Amino acid sequence: MTAPSTLSQWARRYEGDMQLLTLLLLSSAYAAEGISLADALAGAIQGNADLRAAQASVDAASADVLTAEGAFDPSLGASAGTARSESRSFLAGYPTSSSTSAWSADADLSGELPTGTSWSLSTEIARQSSDTETSLGGVSSEQETDYWASSVGVTVRQDLLAVLRPTDAREAVRRASERADQDEMAALEARQTALAGVADAWWSWKTATERAALAERSVESALALERVTEVWVEEGQAEALELARVRTERLATEQEAAETKAAAVTAGDALLIAMGRDPGADIAPQGEGAPHAPASRDVREHLATASSQSPAISRLDLQLAAARAATRDVRYDGLPSLALTGSAGVTSLDTSASGALRDLAGDDAMPTWAAGLEMSVPLGGRAARGSRQKGGADVRSAEIALDAAERALEADVRAALRDVETAERTLTLATERLEVSRQAEAGERARTEEGLRRTDQLLDAVNAREQAEQDVLDARLDAWRATVQVARLEGGVDAVLAQ
Repeated sequence: MTAPSTLSQWARRYEGDMQLLTLLLLSSAYAAEGISLADALAGAIQGNADLRAAQASVDAASADVLTAEGAFDPSLGASAGTARSESRSFLAGYPTSSSTSAWSADADLSGELPTGTSWSLSTEIARQSSDTETSLGGVSSEQETDYWASSVGVTVRQDLLAVLRPTDAREAVRRASERADQDEMAALEARQTALAGVADAWWSWKTATERAALAERSVESALALERVTEVWVEEGQAEALELARVRTERLATEQEAAETKAAAVTAGDALLIAMGRDPGADIAPQGEGAPHAPASRDVREHLATASSQSPAISRLDLQLAAARAATRDVRYDGLPSLALTGSAGVTSLDTSASGALRDLAGDDAMPTWAAGLEMSVPLGGRAARGSRQKGGADVRSAEIALDAAERALEADVRAALRDVETAERTLTLATERLEVSRQAEAGERARTEEGLRRTDQLLDAVNAREQAEQDVLDARLDAWRATVQVARLEGGVDAVLAQ
C-alpha cells in the first residue's frame, strides 16, 4: 500500500484506521465479560469482604442478645436415688441392730423474670423402710416400718428494689441489645463505605480503560504521521530531523500505550477483588455509570441531612445513650439488697405410693408455708462509688466523641460540597481546553499541509490535544468521586449510585 503523501490523505487514512481500531475494541469487549456499575455494586453486596465481615458482626451481636435473653428461660431438673444403711448399738446394755433403706425421686421447674422475681415449682416422692431388732434380757423383739411420703411446693423470691436497680440478667440483655444496635449501624456505615469504594474502583477502571483506548489511538496516529513524514523526506520536502522527531514521539506513545494497558488490567483486578471475586477475569466496562449529582448545593440542607442520617453519627448517638443507661443503672448500687421470700406446699404420708400421691389432694394432706425477708447491706460502698464515677466518665467520653464527630462531619460536608463545585468547574474548563486544543491541532495540520514541513509544532499540538483528553477523563473522575463523597457522609450512597 502506498503511503499517503499529504496531511489530507493522512487524515482520511487515519479516520479509516480509527474505524478499524473501534471495531477491534468492540469485538474485544464482546468477548470479555461486560460489567456495569450496577453489576459491580450488586456483586459487592454479595461478595465484598468488608460487607460480609460487618454482617457477621451483626449476626454475632444478635446471637449475643438471644444468649442473654436465655437467662429468663425456665429450667427443668430431676433426680432419683436410693440408699441403704445398717447400724449396731446398745440400749441399756443390751445389743440393738437396725437396717434402713430409702428411695426417692424429685423434679423441679424454676426460672427468673425480668422483674427480679425468681420462682420454683417442686415435687418429690420417697419411700423409707427400716427393720430394728432389740434383745432385752434374753427376749428379742423386732420392729418394722415402711411408708411413702410425697410433697408439692412452690417457692417465690422477689427483689423489692428491682424497680430501682435492674438484675444482672436484665442488664446483660440491655447491654447485648445496645451492642446489636451499634453493630447494625456500623454495618450500615460499612455498607456506605464499601459501595462508595466499589463505585470508585469501577470508575477508576473505566477511566483507565478509556485512557488505554486513547493511547492506542495515539499510537495509530503517530504511526500514520510517521509514514507521511517518511514520504516527505524521500521526496525532499522535509529534513531527516523531522522524521527523527516523529519517530521519537511514536516510540513514546507506544510506551505509554503499554503502560496504560497494564494499568487498566490492574484496575480491573482491583474491582474484581472489591466485588469479592478472583482477579484475572477478562472484563470490560458497560454503561456510563455516572452518579446523580446533588440537586441542592445549600450547605445547611446537606448538614441537616448528614446529622440525621449519617451512620457514623447515629452509632455514636447509640453509644452515648448506652453510657447514660449504664449510669442510671449503677446509680443505686449503694443501696442494700432487700428481697421477700415465700413458699407454700402440701405433704402426705401413707403406706403406699398411690395413697401418698392421692392424699396430696385429700383431707389428709399436711400444708406447709413459710415467709421471710432477706437483707444485705454493703459496708464501705467503694465499689458503688467507683461504678458511679466510671459511669460518669463514660458519659463524658461519649459526649466528647459525638461532639468531635459532629464537628468533623460538618467540615467534611463543607469540603465535599466545595470539591463537587471545583470538580464540575474543572471538568467544564477541561472540556473547553480540549475543544481549543483540537482547533489548534487542526490549524497546525493546515499549516503543514500548506507547505511548512515542520512537525515540531504539529507534535506539540497533538500532545496538547491528547493531554486535554486525559484531563477531561481525570476531571470527570474527580467530579464523580466528589459526588459520592457527599452521599457517603449523608448515608445516601445507594440512592446516588442507583442506575
